[in-house]
Amino acid sequence: MTDAPLHRRTLLRAAALLAASSAFETSMFCAAKAETPAASSLPSLAASQAAFAFKLAKALETDRNANVVSSPASAAAALAVIALFADEQLTQSIVAALSLQPNNGRRDLDALLLAAKPTEAGPLALANSLALDASLKPSASLLGEFKQAHVKLFDDKALDDAALAHINGWVSEVTHGRIPKLLESMPDGAVLIALNALHFKDRWQTAFDPAKTEPKAFMRLDGSTVEKTFMHSGPRSALFRSDDRFIAARLPFATARFALTVITTKREPAPLKDFEPVAAWLSGDGFERGEGQIAIPPLALSAQLELKPALNALGLKDDGLIGFSGRPPSITAIAQRVDFTANEDGAEAAAATAVIASRSASTRYTNFIADKPFLLALNDRTTGLILLSGYVATP
Repeated sequence: MTDAPLHRRTLLRAAALLAASSAFETSMFCAAKAETPAASSLPSLAASQAAFAFKLAKALETDRNANVVSSPASAAAALAVIALFADEQLTQSIVAALSLQPNNGRRDLDALLLAAKPTEAGPLALANSLALDASLKPSASLLGEFKQAHVKLFDDKALDDAALAHINGWVSEVTHGRIPKLLESMPDGAVLIALNALHFKDRWQTAFDPAKTEPKAFMRLDGSTVEKTFMHSGPRSALFRSDDRFIAARLPFATARFALTVITTKREPAPLKDFEPVAAWLSGDGFERGEGQIAIPPLALSAQLELKPALNALGLKDDGLIGFSGRPPSITAIAQRVDFTANEDGAEAAAATAVIASRSASTRYTNFIADKPFLLALNDRTTGLILLSGYVATP
């Protein structure tokens, strides 16, 4: 491939975000010094992931009273694979859609690819793969790019039922069975499918005592309440952030680089759009340690999404794939599935994304109380990736 941009590999900056609406109760008595991420982290990607997570949630919202959950990290990683064989215009549209900084867009796309580089066992598994129809006849240089970027290339010569089984099997393996099937059928006319899958599972740094789990009222947007079960931490040192209207807490996992960030309002419940002034908090930055207590409901969130309309609204273009023989394919669909649970012991998250391209016509498509709608994020504090994001109107 001679015309496609070739990206240099850079430091990994992985981010994971989950935004949802749940309930949190925190009493803050004193604040200490602000905690900062590890020196190896890249704040530019953490900030970009937080911005993308919130914009994606708003673009996906169809009912202000419904939960919204997605995986910014998985979507970004799959689009980073697409960027390997994108022309300059498509590459810049990917950078814009993902809220990356234009001057550092190529570096950050490479960082997303490096997130899937094989590493030692840990709570996060993240991988990229690619399924190509033989008619595309990718160039040798392009195949070299896939290998350098740790993108698994499926052996299938055609995108048929056998390839579909291989794709779904790979997704199920990476997600430890939490997402057994990403695609129900092979899309008509598909000649290229760029894939990402991720799985996260870890225990809280300080577990919630099941004996303290008890019912509590959760206030919905219309002011009515519904009884939900809440996990209570009891008094302890924790990380908080607040302003006049919003309050947030960050719950670290046993593996220190990961944390769950939750943001809610101090008094009246707020719709998703009202959280925009504090969307940057989803990066997990700017929190201060203080004494307090936290209460959140156990969570079980899942979604099956078509992301293309939302990403088109954020600036993604459909055309510009190069390095193949014949008429260039166009992006026609972006499928994603996510699954998230949290209980007294810890949390588990899984997500998978498929960017599908075809040669058919493109279709456009302090006292912290989280007993009101809120945002939350599952952060990788070392790399900055937001694995899942969402808004929970009712847990």
